[in-house]
Amino acid sequence: MKIKLKKIWVKRRRFVYAAGTCLFAAAVSAVFLLRAPEGAIETGTHKKEYYRYELVEVQLKVSGFGLRNRFAKEGIPYYVAKDKLPVTTIGDRRDFTAKYDREKKLWAGLWPCPWNADPGVYRVVLDTAAVKDLDPGARISDNTFRIIKRRLPKIQKGWSVLTFENTHSPRALKIRDENSELGDWNNILRWANFINADSFLYLAAETAYHDARLDENFPWSKHKINQMNMVGAEAKKQGLGFGAYVMVYLTFGDRKLAPEKYTYAVDYSMSKDELFTTRSISLNDEKRVDDLIEILKMLDSYENVDFVGIDYIRNALGGYELVNDFVRDMDVDVPEEWESFSFEDRMRWLARKKIRRADMEFIDQWQWWRAHKSASIIADVIKRSGIKKPLWAFTLSWDKGWEHGQDPVMFADAGVDYNLSLIHI
Repeated sequence: MKIKLKKIWVKRRRFVYAAGTCLFAAAVSAVFLLRAPEGAIETGTHKKEYYRYELVEVQLKVSGFGLRNRFAKEGIPYYVAKDKLPVTTIGDRRDFTAKYDREKKLWAGLWPCPWNADPGVYRVVLDTAAVKDLDPGARISDNTFRIIKRRLPKIQKGWSVLTFENTHSPRALKIRDENSELGDWNNILRWANFINADSFLYLAAETAYHDARLDENFPWSKHKINQMNMVGAEAKKQGLGFGAYVMVYLTFGDRKLAPEKYTYAVDYSMSKDELFTTRSISLNDEKRVDDLIEILKMLDSYENVDFVGIDYIRNALGGYELVNDFVRDMDVDVPEEWESFSFEDRMRWLARKKIRRADMEFIDQWQWWRAHKSASIIADVIKRSGIKKPLWAFTLSWDKGWEHGQDPVMFADAGVDYNLSLIHI
């Protein structure tokens, strides 16, 4: 009997202990719920430093079930500040919205650096004024990032060059000298010396298909490259620096003979309401980037070449096939029925809006994004090619190059050592 009573007592003690534990846990939970923070929002960026050609990758981390559930639906408004003041950037925009990224499990946005942005410390700020009914218990912390610029190499004061842009083989040329006497290609160098140029810049590689198809594995006209060493050696003999450059995105010749491996840019005729393919290779074509890397590596390896260059580093014609990337990256306002638009409808929409130029904030976005795209390609090419010699780029000078999707500041930060502005008279 004692044994039985003991067992009963032990069971009751365990029951009482278990019940006490449950009551204690419930009490603690109740206290925790009463005192628990209402969640936290932390702003920041993917990297701590950005060059002026880059899109700043804004990231916002949110804790707390209520906050996460709320912002997953409506996004999180933010702006970027410098010296405690909001920064107005491309397209005359100050206010942005970060949207939930399911893969990264955070809220993400893209912020374009202003044209020629001041280097320094910037801060991603939650726009509390735009968030209605934000619980005062929510913890908010803002983090900073830096906009930086690349230090450029020194250039000789008064440095001048003579460029030679011609599709013909040098040996086939007949050129008059400063005395109007007809001679061969050597007269080009005589002209360089006549104007006291320091260097001679030679178009070495272009995708020109006037008479026959080019080798798909080497889409460059060979006659200029084959004679480059001859011209370079003579230039060096005459005391001239020698540069060799590439026509990057514009091609030349009979369209029926154009390399088939590339994707070409799309343009638009307003009068015909018609989209058409151009002879300019699309900025989205990765095969062209690969080919550019290989040709620059080749030019960089030539002993007589002092520096290498790039021309038509822009979407030379059209570019409307870039519409989806442009709209996504710049968070462009689009028609409500956008998701039902076909790809062709979207290209037409972009072309008409750009051609009419009624919305200048939109034009600013389009110009900046194209310059950003070209500069990003330059940075990628330099990194992957490993070229060691100085790099120059020809940039158009109308409206600082912006009108054509170029920007000397962006190009400099991307790795261009010399920006040669083209002034067409």
